[in-house]
Amino acid sequence: MKQRNGKKKIGSLLLAAAVMIGSFPVPDTEVHAAELRSAASGQFVTKEQLKTFNTDDNDGSKNPAKVYFGKNDSNNQEWWIAGSQNGDSVTLFAASPLGANQKFDSNYDSNNSSTATKSYNADWGCSYSGSVPSDVNANHYGASTLRTALKGLETSTSYFSTAEQALMQGTTIYTNDVKNSNNGTKTDCAYSTTDKLYLAYAEASGNYITVGENASGNLNSGLRIDKGYWGNQRFWLRAPGYISSDRARVAVPGSSVKDRLVSNDESAVVPAFELNLSSVLFASAAEAASSETVNGTIADGAAMTLRLDGKDKTIGTVSYDTEAGRIVAQKAAGAAGTVSLVVQGKSETSDWYYSVPAGEVTVVTKEQIETACSISGLNFAECKIWLETTEGEDSFAYAKIADAKNFNDAATLAPGQTLVRDDETIANGQDGTVTIDKGNDGNVDVTVKLPSAGNVDIDADGKVTVPTGATVQAAGGKELMLPTGGTVDADGKVEAEKIVNGDTTVTAPLGEKVTADKDGKITVPAGGTVQAGNGKVTTLPNGGTVDKDGNISAGPSQPTASPTNPSTNPSTNPSTNPSTNPSTNPSTNPSTSSPMNPSTNPPATTVSAGGTVQTESGKELTLPNGGSVDKDGNVVADKIVNGDTTVTAPSGGKVTADKAGNITVPAGGKVGTGNGKELTLPNGGTVDKDEKVEADKIVSGNTTATAPSGGKVTADKAGNITVPAGGDCRGRRRKSNGTAKRRNRR
Repeated sequence: MKQRNGKKKIGSLLLAAAVMIGSFPVPDTEVHAAELRSAASGQFVTKEQLKTFNTDDNDGSKNPAKVYFGKNDSNNQEWWIAGSQNGDSVTLFAASPLGANQKFDSNYDSNNSSTATKSYNADWGCSYSGSVPSDVNANHYGASTLRTALKGLETSTSYFSTAEQALMQGTTIYTNDVKNSNNGTKTDCAYSTTDKLYLAYAEASGNYITVGENASGNLNSGLRIDKGYWGNQRFWLRAPGYISSDRARVAVPGSSVKDRLVSNDESAVVPAFELNLSSVLFASAAEAASSETVNGTIADGAAMTLRLDGKDKTIGTVSYDTEAGRIVAQKAAGAAGTVSLVVQGKSETSDWYYSVPAGEVTVVTKEQIETACSISGLNFAECKIWLETTEGEDSFAYAKIADAKNFNDAATLAPGQTLVRDDETIANGQDGTVTIDKGNDGNVDVTVKLPSAGNVDIDADGKVTVPTGATVQAAGGKELMLPTGGTVDADGKVEAEKIVNGDTTVTAPLGEKVTADKDGKITVPAGGTVQAGNGKVTTLPNGGTVDKDGNISAGPSQPTASPTNPSTNPSTNPSTNPSTNPSTNPSTNPSTSSPMNPSTNPPATTVSAGGTVQTESGKELTLPNGGSVDKDGNVVADKIVNGDTTVTAPSGGKVTADKAGNITVPAGGKVGTGNGKELTLPNGGTVDKDEKVEADKIVSGNTTATAPSGGKVTADKAGNITVPAGGDCRGRRRKSNGTAKRRNRR
């Protein structure tokens, strides 16, 4: 419900059954500042705190408060909080009349005695504990035209929006029937009615009135409203006068409870009702959502606007960092109408508020608010901060309370969210595009394109976690793809296990990272590999770089130690005369290592189990159990798979492959073919890049094919063995052309 400024004008009541109540302007309710000073703490209150206010000044303290609810001649209607009788509700009492110059019963005519009573009608909805009466007096509240008018107001959107009507609860109240009572005070016959809007009750000459639920045996047992809250216009009560059948009671501000003729039209209508708080989040005296930036101070005792819980509404997000002195608000993409960021606080001299429309990303600093509100020493931790929106001109404001955060801490951004850190702004778009603005100057310095929209993690240093398959591009730089994911910071520095630039793939050795700068230049650690578009793999044993165009620059070679004695005299230089002292020449003494010459043992790149190696010829070798590849492209492993062929070393041995993909098989090694045949090479052999086997002896099942001296037998990738002339094939007959058959010789 939107709060509006301006003096209240009292409109007419909309009556059911075409009964019209006239109106005239009624001055605003008089407010005593001294009485309301204690309500300063009520400029912002939670739902639970709303239940603590009341209009009973005789309970040991004065604790009044007002809220806006409904309209009156297009202005917001103010209501006193009379108190709370039920768990999640409060009873409200109108702070100013909803109508003036009203009659209690317009059917009564003092010149017509037949109108002094009415025949009882069950349609009135009155409930008696015993039998219903045959007739009632003209001052019977349940039968009055004023009650009919109030029931019409309950459903009138001129006074209460549909959303407001949903929060108005029916209240069961008891009122006495004087015509059918027998005791002296005419209170022993009471009936109940259940309405949303109803009039207050009071005893004759009383100094207070009551609203809310009461007891049939104690009609004045509701919530007490003292005279200070009666305003300045005489108004009707529901209690009948018990001396005369045509009199009902009125509350006279500054005096007490009196009786008036039911046809008198000089009294106003000031009803009460019970408000359901289940959907209320809080109430605040700050001005409700506005399409402009506004700020101001809040007067003591100002009425508060109810804010409903917006958790299920499309509003946006808001958070603040006290240390950074910054608030970040984001209007949701699907939010309709104005969404406002509201900040409410208290200085030494006044309560204040500051409100600004929220956009896609709205940043408000404490300096902005201090300047606008003429305050100093602002601490967001001591303020109330929220986002709110109003659904339509006549509806409630729905709000979301801000979250306290450390903007420079690690964070996770959902699609559509933005993080404003001290030195950069990181935005995760709804379309899967993440942008980094270094310096918060509004320019995009780094763009990350995710495979699909999703959450993005940022660490405390501002590094963005890049998921598998995403691309990274610094402003003016190359677009890099990270097949296994990685990170990127606001400077455009990328860290990953593997980086792809165009048709060039750079891979770090196991446990290390390759990095790229904002221009796309990739730094490769020692042992890293670079695979070109033609499939050629280059290993950089000493590391190096790959520029944005794919050109490789190898790192400096490893230092080689000088001989311990550079003398050229072989008799005095053991390195040049190994025969003179073999024990001091590590090159001739295999039992002695030579750590002084690391260049003789260049580092190899470890390939993990299941890893692959791309050869110069374009062949991809798979190492099921892992292995290594050196700077020259030589592969060492206990098992190598090339296409449909699997080559396995004997226990404790290794098979090797050169940079072209030709595999050397040690003695006892085995070759598994694509059709499931297993060939054993007792004396070793080779398997070339096209999966052709060559050896001096090949065993296939029960067949052993042996080449003549100096010759070779071969097998294709299907396992068919070719034996040259003069060769021997035992266990199977040979065809005349030298190809071994599959069946045994007879």
